[in-house]
Amino acid sequence: MSLFGKQERICVEAKVMGVLGGNYVSVVTALSLARGATVKTMLKALLEGGHVDETTYAAVKSLKPPLRILINGEDATGRGRRAGLAHGDTVSIFTPLAGG
Repeated sequence: MSLFGKQERICVEAKVMGVLGGNYVSVVTALSLARGATVKTMLKALLEGGHVDETTYAAVKSLKPPLRILINGEDATGRGRRAGLAHGDTVSIFTPLAGG
């Protein structure tokens, strides 16, 4: 909380790319999130904020490991959806192209 009782926010760039639901999907958008946000809360904000159409919504909602997660170009796959985010981060999530 700030001095004025408002929750501090961070801004991140979210990128989700890959084959989802049989279709290639590429979503790139900026999101404002509460300080302390994780990849999981970023995905929730992406879905609930109207940033994607209905088909993409269903596909992103069904994302399951293995996923490749990069934060600022560095591999964060081991931390998964629990990875913490900071102001200015770029989060890229890729689905497997084949196999798994």
